[in-house]
Amino acid sequence: MQGILSLILILLVCGQTLSQNPVPNFSFENWTNSEPDDWFTSNVPEDSIYPVLPIMPGFASNLAIGGTVVPDPANSGSVLSPLIESNTSDFGFEVDREYPYFSLYYTFEPHSNDDFLAVNISVLDNQGSIYGSGYLELSSPQEFFTRVDIPIIYGEGNPAKAIISFTVGNRGESYTPAVGTNFTIDELSLNDQTTSIDLPRFDDFEDFSLVKSGSTELSISFITSRSLPFSLAIYNNLGQISSVSINGKSQTGKNQYHLDLPGLCAGIYHCQIQYGKFKLTRTFQIY
Repeated sequence: MQGILSLILILLVCGQTLSQNPVPNFSFENWTNSEPDDWFTSNVPEDSIYPVLPIMPGFASNLAIGGTVVPDPANSGSVLSPLIESNTSDFGFEVDREYPYFSLYYTFEPHSNDDFLAVNISVLDNQGSIYGSGYLELSSPQEFFTRVDIPIIYGEGNPAKAIISFTVGNRGESYTPAVGTNFTIDELSLNDQTTSIDLPRFDDFEDFSLVKSGSTELSISFITSRSLPFSLAIYNNLGQISSVSINGKSQTGKNQYHLDLPGLCAGIYHCQIQYGKFKLTRTFQIY
């Protein structure tokens, strides 16, 4: 795949479809006005407060969703913890049977040893009463997307709706999570068994290289053993992103891009490719 890019090339990626999965917008590919479709968040757009944002790339698709503990601008010393909750037109989303597991892929970066990511699922019967539930607190740092399967325990009843929520909590005396604690979640599913999607690995990408073919022209190539979502960006020596970025999905085999960088001044730059949570960087210089 070849192309000339002057500013931004965006490759549209179709989200992976998991069969028999009732969770709405389970891979967080669909957003409207900075909110994920079919989900409620603790964002306050009128005050420009966004603890919850789309994250690129996702685990197995173009986007994921992320939450970060942020300062509360209205109350000095207080924080706003991210909240993500399933929010369909009716109370909860429909389920037609008792799924044994709720599964997801996540990363977690706590800024306090007492912080944790709280994951909760409640299953409601036809009367709106909770008769099935699963809950887990995740406190260990996870830099790479990691799968977790949460058992759902049921009482007597018949399933009708389910509600899923995520937030950051704290086990300390103040119960206040630290500013900066963050998580990413993706590929949610209700399922019958703990089967997993293959995680991206370092050996999925080979021969990541770049060659200058002119004063401001750059050829970037890499080989992938399978198709994976990735992002690529050019940074200056201060860590600031330049005008060039690529977000897309690789093809199996050799991938090649030709970039024209006329707007970059002389200096040292870094080309970084990211797939999942793995990153590789190559450095080049413009004279």
